[in-house]
Formats: sequence, C-alpha cells, structure tokens
Amino acid sequence: SYTFSNTTVFSEAHSFKFIIEGKTIENKPTVNWTFSDIGEHTVSLVVTTAEGCEEVFERKVTVYPSPNADFSVVTNSYCLANNSFTVTFNGKLRGFETLSWKIDDVPFSPSANVFTKSFTTIGLHKISAEISNTTGCKELIVKTIEVYENPVADFSTTTNKLSCLGKNDIEFTSLSTGNLPITNYLWNFGDNTSSTNVSPKKSFANQSQYGVLLTITNEAGCTNAISKTINTYEQPEITISTKTISACENDNAFELSYSNTNSASQISKVTWSSSAGNAIPSQNPAPASFPSSGEFTLNLEVETAFGCKDNATTTVNVYPMPNGVLTVNSKTQCLNTNLFEVSAPKEHNGISNTNFIWDLAGTHTKNITGNKANFTYNTIGDYSISATITDVNGCSTQLSENLTVNPIPEFKITKAKGCVNTPLTLDIEGLSPFIVVNKWSWDLGNNTTANILSPTTKYSSAGNYNIQATATSNNGCTYTYNFDGGVEISPNPELGFDYKRISWGFEETILEFEANSSIQPSTYTWNFGNGANSTNAVEKVNYKDAGYYNVSLVATSDKGCKGSVTRSVLIVPPFDAYVPSSFTPNNDGINDYFGMEGVEFIGSFEMGIFNRWGQEIFHSLDLNNQWDGRYNNTPMPGGMYTFAITITDAEGRPYEINGTIQLIR
Repeated sequence: SYTFSNTTVFSEAHSFKFIIEGKTIENKPTVNWTFSDIGEHTVSLVVTTAEGCEEVFERKVTVYPSPNADFSVVTNSYCLANNSFTVTFNGKLRGFETLSWKIDDVPFSPSANVFTKSFTTIGLHKISAEISNTTGCKELIVKTIEVYENPVADFSTTTNKLSCLGKNDIEFTSLSTGNLPITNYLWNFGDNTSSTNVSPKKSFANQSQYGVLLTITNEAGCTNAISKTINTYEQPEITISTKTISACENDNAFELSYSNTNSASQISKVTWSSSAGNAIPSQNPAPASFPSSGEFTLNLEVETAFGCKDNATTTVNVYPMPNGVLTVNSKTQCLNTNLFEVSAPKEHNGISNTNFIWDLAGTHTKNITGNKANFTYNTIGDYSISATITDVNGCSTQLSENLTVNPIPEFKITKAKGCVNTPLTLDIEGLSPFIVVNKWSWDLGNNTTANILSPTTKYSSAGNYNIQATATSNNGCTYTYNFDGGVEISPNPELGFDYKRISWGFEETILEFEANSSIQPSTYTWNFGNGANSTNAVEKVNYKDAGYYNVSLVATSDKGCKGSVTRSVLIVPPFDAYVPSSFTPNNDGINDYFGMEGVEFIGSFEMGIFNRWGQEIFHSLDLNNQWDGRYNNTPMPGGMYTFAITITDAEGRPYEINGTIQLIR
C-alpha cells in the first residue's frame, strides 16, 4: 500500500494528474494505491500550466512477493508418557527471507528444517513459524497440537485381596480415572480367563494365589495397567434355626442355633447382631430375649481363620402384651342407684383379644363372659375390679380399675306449722353428719324455690302445702324427699273494732270499745292510746282530754296466729268558742282582726261580714282567715257591722253564731 503526494511548487494556474498502472487520477493531490502485481512499477506525475506547458516527473516502485511460512506436523504419539511430534518446513526461503520458530510462544532454533518435539505437560501446545523479508513483510502460521493424559489404572474387590471359594463371586470394580473417557478394559485373572467388562464378577475354582492384571485404554488410545494379588480360601455356608419358648413381650425367650454345610471350612468366630440391639452370646445354641415387642431381624456372621465369612438372617416376632384400660360408665356412683357398666378392649395394637376373666370384688363372676360386665353394689365403699385378658397369641395381662359407691344424703322434712304472711323456716332431720351436702334445692309449695339448708318463706293464704327438697352431696349423689301437706298454714284473725260514746262533757268522755274478728281469738290485747290497756273483748275507756288517739288491737288465735288493727279516734268536747264584740285594725298588733278563737277539732267553717245595709263586705271559709276591716282593700269606716258564722265540729255537729261587731278607728 503506497501513498503518492503532489509536491510541485508553481504559483501560476496549472493542473496535474497521476498515471499509475495505466490509470489516470486528475487533480488529486494525494493518492493511496495498492499494486496488483509484484515487480517494478513506474508512477508518473504530469503538471500542465494554463498556457499548455507540461512537465513529467516519474518514480520507480518495487513490489516484492509475500513470504510463505508453510510447515506440517506428524503425530508419532500424543500420550503424555511417550508423546512425539515431527515438524517439517514445507516452503523454500528466498535470498531476502528469514525463518524463525516458536514453541508455546518461546523462541526455538532447531538445527534443521525437520525436527522432533516432545512435551512434558498435557493440554494444547502451539508451534508457530514466521517468515520475514528485508522490506519488513511477514507471514506467521500457527498449528496447535494436543497432548493427552494417560489414564490411571486401579481397581478394588469385594474381598480386599482375599477371595473365599464357594457360592459368592468376587466383584471387581474399576477405580481407574482419567481426563478422557476410558473406552477399553481388559482384565486378566491369572487363571487363563479374562473379561472386558468395566466391573466383572469372578469366582475361582481352587484355593490358590492369583495375579489379576487390569489394562485400560482411553478414547485417545492412551493406556495404563495395574496388577494385584488375590488369595482364595474355602467358604463357610451356614443356616439358622429358631426355637420359640415364649413370644410374649414380658417374658419372651428364644433359642437360636446354626449349622455349617461346608465341612472344609472351620469357623473360628461367631457374631450375632440384632435389630433390637440386644446382645446374643456366640454359643450354639444361643438364648435370646428382646426388650420390647415387634419383628426383629437377627443376623449371624461367621468367619474362618483365613477371614472367609458367611452370614445368614432370620426374623422373630415378639408380640405385645394386651393393653388398654377398662372403660366404665362412671367410676363413682351412688348407693341404690349404681349400675356399673364396664368394658375391656376387644383388641390391642390390631391384635384380637379372645378370652376375658373378670374379678368384680366379690360379685358374681361365673356368669360373666365376653368383654363387658354389668353389676351393682349394695353397700358403700371402694371396690377394685380387674379383667384378665388373653389375646390370639396367648399373651395375657390384667387390667384393673377402682370404683367407689358413695352414700346418698337421705333425710326427712320436719313438719312445719305457721300463719299467713308470717315468716316460716323449714328444716330437715335424719341427715347423717358424715355426709357433706353442697347443694340444696327446695320447692316450697308457694311458687317459690330455695337453695339453702333451712329456707324461710311466707305463705299468703291458709291451707296445707306440699313441699319437696333435694340434697346433692359433694360426691354428686342426690336424694329427694316429697312431703305432701308438710306445711300447715293457719289464718290470721281479721280484726276490727267498734266504739260508741257512753258519756260526753267538758271534763271527760267515756267510749265503749268492742272487738270483732273473723275467728274466735284466744287472747286480745288493747292499747287505747291514753295509757290504758285491756285484754277484754269489750272495754270502756275514759278520755279526759280532747284530741286524736291511736287505738290498736292485737288478737292471737289458738294456732298462735295474730291479727292487728289500729284506728285513730277523735275525742271532741262540747262546742265552746269566743267572738269579740269589737276590734281596732290600726296595725298595732292588738285586736287588729275580727274572727272566731278558741275552737278546735272543726270540720267546716264559714263567716260573712255585712254592713248596715246588709251588703256582704267580707267572706271566709278558713278559720284563720279573719277580717282586717277592709272591703276591696279599702278601709271601712268605724261603726257597727253584722256577722254570721256557721261551723261544724269534728263529729259533724253544726253550730250557728250571729251578732254584731264594732269597728273602732
């Protein structure tokens, strides 16, 4: 590749052109050019002025041929153990060319153009040849070769170099390795037999020593070999027999024995192993027992003095003991109401129970068969029952349960008598002091209930009442007592009394009281409110002062039932009142009002004030509302006025008072 540049110096107008390999390039000051052929070439520059003056400048250029770095490699062996490669230069150097070699990028100067090379490491290796000429032209060619690793031969046997004759083959397992797949295995067993399997099996006919050779070849053809020695001896052959003494878990016992059918081998060591982990002695026969139920595997391994072994396996079954619990409808029941229903399990661990023997603490057992029993007890106390259960394997166990019969809290209700609407306490009798009752329930016969030992209630009417009480003990036993007519309620006397005036005056008033009752009481008790008392049905009482008196009467029947009544009695003396003849309404606090004074215990009052023409100028219906000398809030003149007063006393007797009053101003 060349670059040609126009370096002509001329200040006037001109044109130029390059002529290269017969081609013209005009007015281009720089031309890049690659020649199409080797050899000497002429390049012309033609410059022409505007007047047509022309000058030609020429240069000679030589193009050399490219170097040819060709070589070949012949592989003699490419396995690491003995690899060899022959390298041959196939080109011809010109006088102006030189040849240089590199092996794995390291310069290498062989003594000739043909040489042999070996490598000490596996993998890819580079061989390169480079030719350069005096002009700096170069050609490099690189070829890659590969050196393969030899495989490593090894193998193992199931005998660890010891083979025992007999029924068991020796298993040969190749342990050979390599970075390339192994394609060929050749076994030579030393007894004129061979195999090409990767892991063959082989049995030897005679007791001897054999040299076994394994030769392997990988896919690159690289090989390796290893030899090991195998010794063979007579093989014992044993069988196991088992005798069952007892197969139940709690007392299981077995006798184990073995026999050797190859009399040419003498057993020197016996080892028993059990999946239960229990130790078994090496004697023959050997006793054995197991710590739990289940199926257990027994393995026997025997060994000769030469290390030849044989083993045999057998199994024994140890059956679980029947288990479970006795199911009872209630472990604690009450006397006279108890019925125990007890069931034993029909199976355990999927094993059927076939026989049941019951012990029910002294009750009849001979007629009870099967896994269920129904029975009662006639006395209180604690009882221990049991059932002996035998399953289909003949294994037996005893299941037990404790039962309790508790007393019931028997009692009676005490007959109760009372009066209407009078608190009455009910009680019981006959309850054992050794029985604890923690719940009472009463029906008191009057639509009320109670939950205490001795409830108190009232009955609203006389008669006989049916009552019921239920006691529940701390053990849950209940007892109910019904008492028809257990409560007798007597009526209370319905009392009243009448009285009448015997005498009436300002000094005293005598009243006669007479009691009346719905029933004939046995006693009367009077309180007449003036300090006088009496127990008679009829009694006269002297009252010295007017007023209201609370008279009470209490009567008691022959059943002790009481009735009472209280009334207010008014003692009224003959009527006596004062009316003034004049008054002075001058607000001096003295005689400022006109009215009636000194009157007590009145029933009604009415007063009217009239002027001289008979006109009513004041009217009052209240004894305390007196005339202040005004009419329509206007003071009336002094003078005489007429009044009219109508009054009834507390007993309804009427009185009229008429007169005149002088108003003084």
